[in-house]
Amino acid sequence: EAGFVPFAQALLSYLQGKVYTHLIFPPLLGVVNTELILKTLKRITGLNVAETLGSPITIPGIRLKNAMRQACEAKGVQVLRGEVKSVLQQNGYVQALELESNRNIVRLNAKAFVLASGKYLGGGIQSDQTARESIFNAELNIPRDKKTTLYAQSDVLDKQMLWKIGLRTGDLFQPFPKDSLESFQNLFAAGSVLG
Repeated sequence: EAGFVPFAQALLSYLQGKVYTHLIFPPLLGVVNTELILKTLKRITGLNVAETLGSPITIPGIRLKNAMRQACEAKGVQVLRGEVKSVLQQNGYVQALELESNRNIVRLNAKAFVLASGKYLGGGIQSDQTARESIFNAELNIPRDKKTTLYAQSDVLDKQMLWKIGLRTGDLFQPFPKDSLESFQNLFAAGSVLG
């Protein structure tokens, strides 16, 4: 964001005499003033401007995290950070989570829970010799074909099963407990933890 003016000047200089309809950038247009930067670039160039998705740890992801934190603070929602130590469940329902936060065990009761723990980088799915979901021990959907392994094939054109692995869910994105035919009734999954 601090380098926007020289960036815009260099961009305008580059575009001089060229005919384009769109400007597509990697996610480099800042963390806080992104919408303003996109609108300004569109206004000064007259072109459609957008950003692509980034690597697994993305600038748009940081923006979303900041926006969610600010929205929670504005509504008086308390945000706890910690590690889930145990899941209390009964009759297909998650009753509560116990997590360690600042060396204390905190019990979180709710009517429903959303599992958005990420895949490998977020820690939602751990893969050593086998892959497993790390909090609820939920069933994974692991595609099977003649070359399936948990690791990417040497030929980049082969399907990479590692990235297709995700939670096995029902129509409402409710994960299934390990070795169960019925999904958790009040647990829902979102994001990259899905297959």
